[in-house]
Parts: sequence; structure tokens; C-alpha cells
Amino acid sequence: HNQFPSDTPFLQVDELSDGFKELYIIITKYNTPFQLRALHQYSIISKGQVLLGTSITGLGYWTRNTLISDIDLDKSYNCEIAADIIDCTGKGRIRYTILYSEFREGLPVNIGKINNNFFTEFTDCLWAKGLENSFGLEVKQDQSRKMIEFSFNTGLLLVREEEVNQELKEGTGQFTLRVIV
Repeated sequence: HNQFPSDTPFLQVDELSDGFKELYIIITKYNTPFQLRALHQYSIISKGQVLLGTSITGLGYWTRNTLISDIDLDKSYNCEIAADIIDCTGKGRIRYTILYSEFREGLPVNIGKINNNFFTEFTDCLWAKGLENSFGLEVKQDQSRKMIEFSFNTGLLLVREEEVNQELKEGTGQFTLRVIV
């Protein structure tokens, strides 16, 4: 997580359209339970900690740095995956390791059996396009909707976009639009 780009500024998807399209095609070709995720760093995570998200029913997730020893592994699951290069073979082939970069509380998501060729093809495409620090995989789970991230010193709030838009429209709730001059 600490090697990912800062969450500001974000790369624009249109700048990476060729690689983005190819990665999307690979995900759909293998019919995986993943979606593309823009990798970014919220804060520095200390050794012995991971990012752990807690569900806020109907709204989204509160994610914070958490000691690994404080996590009930039977009641949490990995929701984000990144690829990291571990070495190059003598034949010019690159070998990757899969890094779990963010977790959520709850019962593990059943991702079924995934063809090993998927991970090879996906990571090869990341490397070929220079996107290994830009995109990873996120387990699809009730997130067919767009989410908006709010970063704070103590954690990250991930909220459904329609919830934020509704409150902005009505002028109610916690989300108010202010113009600072």
C-alpha cells in the first residue's frame, strides 16, 4: 500500500484508455468476480497494520489502519489485490506476487474457482502497459454503484454516490457543498 501513488492527484482513466480497456477485457474474458481498482495511498501504514473497512449499513464503509493482531481473521476478507514484481526469469519473463492491500470486516466473499491463466494474463498486461502501480483488482460485493471517497487523518469514508448527491440536492445531512474563495 505504501508504494502506491498518493490519492492526489488521481490518474485519469482516459489517459490510460488502452491499458484500461485491455485489463477490462481480460477480467470479462475469464468471468471473474473482480473489477478494476485505481490503486492509491490514503496514508502510510505502519508495520504490523493493514487497512480494514467496517460496513456502514446502507451507506458504505469506514476504513482505518488496524493492527493485524486486532483482526478476527474468520470474520474479515481481502477486498483489494495488487501485483508486485518479485523477479525476472532468465527467459525475460516476469514473476509476480499477489499483494492483499485492503480488507473488510464480514464473512469472506466466495470468489469461486479462478483460472490461473487469468492472474498471469492480468499481471502481464499490467507490466506491459506500465500500470502495475496504477490498477489492481477489487472483489465485487454489493458495489455495483459508484462510491465517493472522503479521506481523513484517522481513516477513509467510502459512501455511495447517490447518497451524497441526494443530500447535496436536498441541502440536508452531512454533505454540504461550500465554495471557498
